[in-house]
Amino acid sequence: MARRPREIDPNFPKGRLFGSVTCVSTGFPLSGAAIKLQGVSPAVDEVFGLHKLGVTDANGNFDFPAVLASTYYIFSTLPGYASPASPLSRSFAYGVPCHLDDRTHNLDAVLDRVTVTPAAPSEIHLSLVDGGVISGKVLWMDGSPAAYSPVSIMRVDRDESRRRYCLTASEDADCMGDMFDYLTDSDGNFHLGGLFPGKYIVGAKAPKLLDYVRKNLMWNGVPPTINCASFYYWTGNTPNLAEATPIEVESGIVTINLTLPMLPEP
Repeated sequence: MARRPREIDPNFPKGRLFGSVTCVSTGFPLSGAAIKLQGVSPAVDEVFGLHKLGVTDANGNFDFPAVLASTYYIFSTLPGYASPASPLSRSFAYGVPCHLDDRTHNLDAVLDRVTVTPAAPSEIHLSLVDGGVISGKVLWMDGSPAAYSPVSIMRVDRDESRRRYCLTASEDADCMGDMFDYLTDSDGNFHLGGLFPGKYIVGAKAPKLLDYVRKNLMWNGVPPTINCASFYYWTGNTPNLAEATPIEVESGIVTINLTLPMLPEP
């Protein structure tokens, strides 16, 4: 059933929520970190979806004087840092609030809860870890760089399932395409940062492969007819996602190169 936002009664009780966001490794305050809530109870969740209250100030502090009274999951996000909510599944559709679409026990395992009441201010302190990075270069089969080539990243979950992973949280993306579209630079380099510790698969897209095959490959003098138009070539040098080699990411930078099985376009 499609979830639709409800109108909020302006007289609904509200309370103050304040606190701070710091870096786990340094203890330094983090400015510009987004503070996000999702209602624990279904009724509040349907009103809010995943709701961004605002961002921290120059000292890493936040103070929101009029938050609807309820109990929420709360977390923070900041580019370059890994949020505990990063690995959680999200649902996203036009006209419907973004929603952490995961089982309650999974949410409880990684997210803090906070209860906001009119009676007294609620205080909570959050932290973010330095995100891991996968960087490298996409090359054509002759070793030249594949400039402005689409790059995709997938996360390998505990059950070994694989799903598209967005470096920009879906609730912060302007449109669905913004969540997954990453391009190499003019030298074929890519940099995927802010990754939560875990396993990932990276792939580069081979553009217009069908046209390339028709023009450049022949078997016994006959052009192939198989439809092998644009696909991703994944870590492990395979077009088969099931055979792709996962990359373990903790902190720091993991460097890999991807080679597309074709020559540069003329």
